Amino acid sequence: MSNLFERTRRNDSTGIVPVDRGRELRASFAQQRLWFLDQLEPGNASYNLPFAVRVRGRLDIPRLSRALSLVVARHEALRTTFGEAGGQPVQRIQPPAPVPVRLEPVPGGSEEERLAELRRLAGAEITEPFDLSTGPLLRAKALRLDEQDHVLLLTVHHVATDAWSQGIVVRELSAAYGALDDGREPVLPPLPVQYADYAEWERDWLSGPTLRRQLDYWTKRLDGMAPALELPTDRPRPSVARQEGDAVRWELPVELIRVARRLGAGENATLYMTLLAAFQLVLGRYVDSDDITVGTPVANRGRAEVEGLIGFFVNTVVLRTDLSGDPTFRQLLGRVRDTAAGAFAHGDLPFEYLVEQVHPERDLSRNPLVQVLFQMINVPAERLDLPGARTEPYDHGGILTRMDLEVHLVETEDGVLGHVVFSKALFDTSTIERLLHHVTVVLRGVLAEPDRRISEISLLDEAERAKVLEEFNTTTGPVPAGSLPALFTAQAERRPDAVAVISGDDRVTYGELDQRANQLAHLLAGRGVGPETLVGLCVDRGVEMIVAILAILKLGAAYVPIDPHHPRDRVQFVLADAGVTVAVTQRRFTSLLETPEAPGNPEAAGKPEAPGTPGIRLILLDAEREPLAGQPRTPPTARPSAQNLAYVIYTSGSTGVPKGILMPATCVLNLVAWQKRALPIGPDAKTAQFATLTFDISLQEIFSALLYGETIVVPGEELRMDPVEFAKWVHAHEIDQLFVPNVMLRAISEEVDPHGTELAALRHLSQAGEPLSLHRDLRELCARRPELRLHNHYGPSEAHVVTSYSLPAEVAEWPLTAPIGRPIGNTRVYVVDRRLRPVPVGVPGELCVAGAGLARGYLGRPDLTASRFVADPFRGDGSRMYRSGDLVRWLPDGNLEFLGRIDDQVKIRGFRIEPGEIEAILARHQDVLHTAVMVREDTPADKRLVAYVVADATAADRHGRLTETLRRYVESAVPEYMVPSAFVLLDTMPLTSGGKIDRKALPAPDLRTVLEVGYVAPRTPEEEAVCRVYADLLGATRVGIDDDFFALGGHSLIATRVVARLRSALGTAVPLKTVFQQRTPERWRPRSPPRPVPVPNPSCRRWFPRGATSPYLSPSHSSRRTSSSAMSWTPGTGTSPWRCGCRANWTSTACDGRWTC
Repeated sequence: MSNLFERTRRNDSTGIVPVDRGRELRASFAQQRLWFLDQLEPGNASYNLPFAVRVRGRLDIPRLSRALSLVVARHEALRTTFGEAGGQPVQRIQPPAPVPVRLEPVPGGSEEERLAELRRLAGAEITEPFDLSTGPLLRAKALRLDEQDHVLLLTVHHVATDAWSQGIVVRELSAAYGALDDGREPVLPPLPVQYADYAEWERDWLSGPTLRRQLDYWTKRLDGMAPALELPTDRPRPSVARQEGDAVRWELPVELIRVARRLGAGENATLYMTLLAAFQLVLGRYVDSDDITVGTPVANRGRAEVEGLIGFFVNTVVLRTDLSGDPTFRQLLGRVRDTAAGAFAHGDLPFEYLVEQVHPERDLSRNPLVQVLFQMINVPAERLDLPGARTEPYDHGGILTRMDLEVHLVETEDGVLGHVVFSKALFDTSTIERLLHHVTVVLRGVLAEPDRRISEISLLDEAERAKVLEEFNTTTGPVPAGSLPALFTAQAERRPDAVAVISGDDRVTYGELDQRANQLAHLLAGRGVGPETLVGLCVDRGVEMIVAILAILKLGAAYVPIDPHHPRDRVQFVLADAGVTVAVTQRRFTSLLETPEAPGNPEAAGKPEAPGTPGIRLILLDAEREPLAGQPRTPPTARPSAQNLAYVIYTSGSTGVPKGILMPATCVLNLVAWQKRALPIGPDAKTAQFATLTFDISLQEIFSALLYGETIVVPGEELRMDPVEFAKWVHAHEIDQLFVPNVMLRAISEEVDPHGTELAALRHLSQAGEPLSLHRDLRELCARRPELRLHNHYGPSEAHVVTSYSLPAEVAEWPLTAPIGRPIGNTRVYVVDRRLRPVPVGVPGELCVAGAGLARGYLGRPDLTASRFVADPFRGDGSRMYRSGDLVRWLPDGNLEFLGRIDDQVKIRGFRIEPGEIEAILARHQDVLHTAVMVREDTPADKRLVAYVVADATAADRHGRLTETLRRYVESAVPEYMVPSAFVLLDTMPLTSGGKIDRKALPAPDLRTVLEVGYVAPRTPEEEAVCRVYADLLGATRVGIDDDFFALGGHSLIATRVVARLRSALGTAVPLKTVFQQRTPERWRPRSPPRPVPVPNPSCRRWFPRGATSPYLSPSHSSRRTSSSAMSWTPGTGTSPWRCGCRANWTSTACDGRWTC
C-alpha cells in the first residue's frame, strides 16, 4: 500500500539527477538531525545498526574483504563522512579504499565460556561509536570460534543506511563473494544516482508549494493531538529514554488472517489496515482514550532511481485514528483506511522536519509524536549466501529501541509472524505478551462480528474474564451470627474478669464494661433513643468513649462521631444534617454542641449552611453520674440486629459539603471476622486504639479486640500526636497490634532504634488511609523484628477495609512499593473502564467494590447515593457495587496496585500526571521524612506541581541546597514534566484529626515568577560576554546572569550561533551541549585550552520547539530568581536554584524492518 502511494505521489516533480561533486553536498533532512545529535552528544553508539550472522563452514576472509570493498566502492553513502559549512552539515565523499574484515579468535575454555565471550565481544563491537567527521561509518569483524565456525559482524551508522539498505548490502555482498569464489569478476548493474544526489533533490523538491501542501496537511492532521500515548508501564518512566530493548514473537493464526484479508478486501482496505484497526482499538482501551496515534516506517523509495541505492531513506509516517462515537469495527476500519491513505499520500515530509514544525512538548523520556510503531513487511529478509558455508542470523542480544513498543509483522504464505520489540526499562515480557493476546482476542471478535459497536468488543477471553471477576474474588468466609453488642456481651459472659479497656490508670474488665454500657443504654432509651436513632457522640478519649459506643449500639441506634477539635461550624452542620436530637458528651463540649440561637450565625459565613434544628438533648457523662448509677445493669430490652446502622461518619465532599456515610454493623462484623483469620493473634493480645472516632478504622480497632476477649488500650490525645512519646507508650504497654496512618508509621520507625528492644511485643502493624511508604527506616525496623508483620490495608469510608496486603516476613523480599492487596473476606472488587467493562491485568481502571462491606449510602443524598452505589453488572442477584473513584490495576498475581484518584489525575502541559508517583519517589530519599505532592492553581490558568517536604533535621545544608538536591533526585527518576515546580520545606505536615495529611492546609509556595525578578547584572567578563551574546541573538533589551536561555526563546538554531559567537568572544571551545546544560550566564565557566571549533550560521535548521521553556518558566517571562521559602535559596549566594539539565526534546529517527532507531 505504501509503495503504491510512493510510486504515484511524486509525478509532479522532476527526476533525481547527478549533481556536481565539486560543490558542497548538503546532508539530507534525516542525516542533518543525526549529525546534530552527534554534535550534542559525541560518542553515542545508539545509532549503530548491526548485522550479525553465524557462518558455519568455509569462510575466506580476504575474499570477503574484497567483496565488501566492492560494495562500499559502489555506494557513496558507505564512504561518506560529515563536515560543516556555514553551520550546516555537508557530506564529504571519500574515495574508494579497501575495507578490512578484522579477524578475532574467541578465547575461553569450555564451550559455554566461549559462547559467553562471543556474546560479549559481539556486544562490544556493535556498541563501539563512530566518528562522523572522520569515518569510516562501516566496519566489519569476524569472530572465530574455529576454522569452520564464525560470527560475521557488519556495523554501520544509521546516518548511512536503513533496513532496506541492509537487504541491498546482503544481496550485493553475496553476489560479489560468490563471483570471486568462482574466479569471476563481480558484475553488478550500474547505479543511476547516489545518495548525495537524492539529498540535493529532496531539499529542492521540498520547498515552495510542495512543502506548504505537505506541511498544511500534517499541521491540521495533528492539531490537538495528545503529546504522548500513555501506555501503562511496569516501571516508572526514566527521565531520559533508555534504548535497551527486548523482543517477543507473535504468531497470528492462519484462519484469522484469511478472514481479515476478506474483510479488508470488501472495504477496499489492506490486511495491514485491518490489523492496525484492531491494534489501535486495543491501545485505546489500554490508555482509555479515543485519540490513538502510532507511527509506521515507510521505505521512502518511491522513485526507481533509488530502489537499489544504499542510504538513509526511511521515514516515519504518523497514523492518528479517531475512535470516538462508538463506531462499528467496519466503520473504524474505514477510518483507518482513510487515515492511512492520507498519511501515505503526504508521507514525503521528513519526520524530523515535521517534529521541528509542530514542536511537541520537549520530553527526553520518550520519542516525539509517536511512541508506538506498527509495520507490516511483505518481502522476505535477505539471507547472506556464501558458497561453502551455511549462514543464519546470530542473536547478539543487543536489541535497541527508541520507542516504547514496535510491532513488526511479516506476511507469509502461511499467515503473519510478528517480531515485537519493547523497551525493557518500561515493560516486562509478560506484559507485552498479554497485550498481544488481547489484540488476538479483539481480532477474533471483530472479524466474527464486524458490525458490532467497538464498545461491545471485549479484550478479555473467557479465561481472563473468569480470572479477574471470579478467581481473584474467591473470598467466601464465615461471619459470626448476631449483632455487635450481642457478640460483645457473649465475651463478657465468658470472660467477665478479663481486662477489656485500659486508659491511663483506668483498667476496666469485660464484666464492668458491659454493665456500664447497659446503664447508659437504659438512660439513652429513657431519652427517646431506639433502633436507627442517630446519636451524637463527642467525648474525650478513654473508657467512657468505649462505654458510649456500646451503649448506643445496644439499642440498635447508631452514633455520629463529633471530633471536638473540628470547627464549630462544621460540628453544627453535621448535627443538623444528621438530624441529631440526642448527643452523648461531657460538660466541656456543651458550647460546641448547643444549637445556635440564630440560623444566620455570622461565624458560619462561607461555611456549609446547616438547616435550623430544634435543640439537642445533651447527656453529660461527667454531670449525670448519679442518674447513670441508678440505671439497671442488666441488658436493655432492645434486640438490635446486624443490619442496624452502626455509625454515620462524615467525610469531605467534592462540592465542599460534608456527606454522611450510613454504615451498617454487618460491615464491621465481616471485617473483624476476616481480620482474625488473616492476622491471628493470642487471646490476651493488646490493641492500641489510635484512630479518632471520625475515622472508620476506630471500629476495626475496638471490635477486633472486644469481640474476641482481647484488650483495647487507649492513648490520650496529646500522646497519640507525639511520635516519640507514642512509640514509648506502645513499648511500655506491650502493644501487640497497632493500626496507624502512614505519617505516624513513618514517624515511629524514625524514632525507634532498630537495634534496640523497643516494640518487641508488637506482632501486627497495619496501615490504612494513605499509600504505604516502604522507606529505609521502616525496612530496618521490621528486619530487626522477625516476629513483626506489616500490613497495608485499603478501603474507602463507604466500604471500610476492602483489600489487604501483608508484606513478606523477609524484608529483603519486599517490593519497591506496596500493593494494596487482595479483597478481604466476602468482598468482591472489580477494575473497570469508564463503561464499567472489566479491564485486563495490568491496565488501569476504576476500583469498584461489592459484597458484605458496603454502606447503605449517603444520608439524605439519594442522587449521590444512586450515582456511586450502582447495580453490580457482574451479578444478576440485585446486589450493589460502589464506585470508589480510585485508580488501580490488577497485578498478575491477583494483588491490586493503587495508582491514585481518578479525579486527582491532572494534566500539566498535556501530560497526565499522578502526584502519588512523585510522592513515592521523594519518600525514598534518605533526607525526606514526609512528603506530599499536589497541583496548585494559585494563579488562574497557571497549574503548578508543588512538592511539600518534611526533611530530616540532620539533612546536610537543609535550608541551602536541599531543595535543589531533591529536584535533581526527582528529575533523575521521572520525565521532566513530572518534576515539581517548587519544593516547599515544612517543619511538620498539617494533619487531619484522622492522622492523614491535610492537603487543604498546605501553604501556597512563595514562588516568584520570572517577571517579578529584578535584573541581576553580570559580574565577570565571561558573564558579560554570555549576556551580550544572549541579548544580541535572542532580541532581548538586556539579559541578566540568571536569565534562562530557553525562557528567553532560545532553540537549537540559536544555540549553534551562540557557540560560534562565544568561541570568538571567549577565545575558547564551547561544546554545543553546554548551551543546553549551563542555561544561565551565571553557570557558564570558561573552557581551556582553546581549540578550533566549527562555526555554525543562521541557516542551520532549528531542531527544537519554538518558544520551548523550562517547566518552571512561563514562555512570556524573561528571567527568574527566587528568594522564597519554596526554594530555600537566597539571592546573591551565587548558586542558582534552577537545575541545568538539558531539556530539549530530541527527535528520533524512524524505524524500519528489524532495526530500531
